[in-house]
Amino acid sequence: MTIQAPKTEVVDKWNVACDGGKGGSGHPRVWVGVSHDDGAGKCDYCGQVYVHQDFPDAAK
Repeated sequence: MTIQAPKTEVVDKWNVACDGGKGGSGHPRVWVGVSHDDGAGKCDYCGQVYVHQDFPDAAK
């Protein structure tokens, strides 16, 4: 079985809601705080990475 790498999404807010993106088969909605230091935040449930638009290099 192959495990897919989490996707990275560029956002314009410092706090982002994540629910796994799979409708009813996702996970409970949680708030992910994007760091003002490195511009990134990661969901503890699904591993989705959120990068603030002011930190474009963090998305690479």
